[in-house]
Formats: sequence, structure tokens, C-alpha cells
Amino acid sequence: MAIILKNGKTFEDKFGNVYEDAYGVVDQCNGNKKDKLQYVVLEIYKDVEARAAKKVPIAQFNYTIRGADFDTFFSAGALEASTDQYEKAYAYILQVTKVIGTEVDEETGESIDITELVWPDWQSDE
Repeated sequence: MAIILKNGKTFEDKFGNVYEDAYGVVDQCNGNKKDKLQYVVLEIYKDVEARAAKKVPIAQFNYTIRGADFDTFFSAGALEASTDQYEKAYAYILQVTKVIGTEVDEETGESIDITELVWPDWQSDE
């Protein structure tokens, strides 16, 4: 299991190098049920061949998952349908968002976060 780029999309590393066949793999996924924490390491490789040859990844992203996200993806109840925590890690990664701004609700005056997906150009390879 891995994540791959959607057709026509590219991945740019922190040095500005662009990759058309980048390949994302969750290489580590460990949990702590007592503290309700899950640690996930997503590594991006130049391509599937680089991963198979055990080359160094071109990027690494670390996630510490807790709270409602832990309950949704990694709690005992969430793992009833599938006990594969790596499968759950990919599902989590593909829905992760980041805040790109805020706006004020005109009716309530409350601030509302504006978010976007962190990995919009990626999909499961299955």
C-alpha cells in the first residue's frame, strides 16, 4: 500500500526539485492506546523503484495523531472493520487539512478557520 500522484500532478521537495513519479509510503506507524496517541511517518521517494532499491527518501513528514482524529482512525472501535493500522494511516493522511486563513461569521462574530487538504494531488495506489 502507498500513495501516488494523481495524473499530471508533481511533487516538489524543499530544494525545488520536481518529481513526476513520487511515491509515498508510511514506513512507521506506532500507537499508544493508553495515551490515545498514534505516530505516523510518511516518507516520499523519487519513485517506486527508489523505494524498492532502499534509497533515501526525498522527503519525510511526521504526524502525531491524538484526540478526535485518534478516535476516528485508531481507537479500538475504529480498528474493528480493519485492524491494519497502516491502512488507517493512509486514510488519515489523505484527509489531513491545514489552516490557510480565517474569516468571521457575520451572524455570530466567531472566527472560522479556512482549510485545505495537505495532500490534494495524491491518491491510494489501490
